[in-house]
Amino acid sequence: MEVPQEQKEMKTKIMSQLHEQYAINNNANLSSIIALVVALIVAIGYYGYVFIKSRSSFADDLGSFYNHDSDLFTLDALLFTYLSSCVVLAILCRLCIYQGVAQRKEQFIIDAIRSQYNAWDTDIFPEDYHPYDKKGLKIVQGLYGELIQIYRGIFVLITVFTLYKLLINVITHSHCVCSCFALVEFFTVILLIIIILCCTYRYYDKQIESYDKRQNEFKNKEYYKKRFGK
Repeated sequence: MEVPQEQKEMKTKIMSQLHEQYAINNNANLSSIIALVVALIVAIGYYGYVFIKSRSSFADDLGSFYNHDSDLFTLDALLFTYLSSCVVLAILCRLCIYQGVAQRKEQFIIDAIRSQYNAWDTDIFPEDYHPYDKKGLKIVQGLYGELIQIYRGIFVLITVFTLYKLLINVITHSHCVCSCFALVEFFTVILLIIIILCCTYRYYDKQIESYDKRQNEFKNKEYYKKRFGK
């Protein structure tokens, strides 16, 4: 059966619009990603500076996190900088999760438009070029998913470096009685980190639920059953 001329023209127009939109989205994504990377560099830069310039002991009092004589920070300053870096990483992760999942959900609408005008009847698109049945961070579209993995890796690294400094403190000051303030400080930071991780994971879980809800909605449509035979 010959495809009507109107449908051919519509398909050509859709392909042209998709190409134009692809370029626009790439430029917009590039600006967003640059901003995210700059924020990451600033946060990690501050942590790296304090880590290098920190000694392996806690402050003697609450108001002395920097020793002017030795020109070094105390472990207290490193712990607080570590905590603030984790907060920044969590915020960046939430932004990436939101933007990446939102773009993935928009693909369902684009996919429906393509299917309506048989735009898939071409060799341009690969077989898996669709938003369905993505798992884990694959749901977070494009570089946003990659950035989340980078943030996660950096979180592990700064955690290891911070624990390394704390271990040095335990080894070099094993004969000293640890101050109550240092213990409260340490366990407070640990508690806050756990809360940050739980909140971030919960937010990710909610976004995945929204993706699954959108996916189930479009899987019930007739074009999906015809196209995928399900």
